[in-house]
Amino acid sequence: MRSAPVLLWLRRELRLADNPALAAAMAAGPVVPVFVLDEESAGAWADGGASRWWLHHSLVALGADLRASGNALVLRRGRFAEEIPKLVAETGSVAVHAGLAVEPWARRAMAELEQLLDVPLHQHLTTLMLAPGTLRTGAGTPYGVYLSLIHI
Repeated sequence: MRSAPVLLWLRRELRLADNPALAAAMAAGPVVPVFVLDEESAGAWADGGASRWWLHHSLVALGADLRASGNALVLRRGRFAEEIPKLVAETGSVAVHAGLAVEPWARRAMAELEQLLDVPLHQHLTTLMLAPGTLRTGAGTPYGVYLSLIHI
């Protein structure tokens, strides 16, 4: 008997290797990988030309990798909060796995989506080593200034 599918919502982690959201989705059941091009939710932080070029080529490569593994990438265009629930209903998915939203606009969109979903939304650390706010100062507060060390 085949278990129910789970939706793998790919946002910025357009890779099959070292992808915690993919690993969790695969452990839960058959995976339906999806990418939604949402040009509204980001508002003033929408991707520019160079990012769109990267996105196009990354999606082409990811689609080829998925086809080689016997799967297909589902592409949609529209607001996350509208398209993901539609995909859940269309596929009969019992959960959604995605990368952790850290940008303020993405956190708002994710919160809106979570309210609209009838299935669990699992967010994973896919582009970060630690969740924001995990590292704390000696006073116990999150760091407000981050230093980048460059070795010359």
